[in-house]
Amino acid sequence: MPPKKPTKKEQQQAKKDASKEADPNALPASNRCRGYVNTGARFLCLEPKKSGGLCHALMKNGEHNISSHYTTQHKPYSAYQKKQSRKLYKCGDCGLVSQSFHQNESHHRSAHKMEGSSKNLHDEAMEEESEDDEETASDASAEYIPPADRRPDNDKDDRGPPPGIGGAQAVLVN
Repeated sequence: MPPKKPTKKEQQQAKKDASKEADPNALPASNRCRGYVNTGARFLCLEPKKSGGLCHALMKNGEHNISSHYTTQHKPYSAYQKKQSRKLYKCGDCGLVSQSFHQNESHHRSAHKMEGSSKNLHDEAMEEESEDDEETASDASAEYIPPADRRPDNDKDDRGPPPGIGGAQAVLVN
């Protein structure tokens, strides 16, 4: 009788377990993010998450992939993070709250029969946003200062994987 074929769930678990094994000969394509390359030639991110714990995102071991992941998920003050933290848009006519400028514009066109350019809506949104930025900047207690290893001048340091994780280890030669 031939050996039993593993179930899909067993295959997924085996793949997940293998993804945590470090390949000692593989180097990450980028040193912007803590993590290591696994035996499947994928990069496993070990940056801390905002909600606690480690990220554990798995991605292609490519410079762009790792840098993009780091910028969008872990780098404070990135354009992506700022865009994600923007406030909601409120309709000045009826009070409907939208999650994006585009939704607000669409609402104005359908519910309030707005036609033509949306420049006025855009200008209003930018004006409110700049007022919010001024309020945040004036509130010194709300200012966030990132740790030294996250400040822009230290962005490209060679951090490597945390101790005990495996992967390529730096060796100092005198």
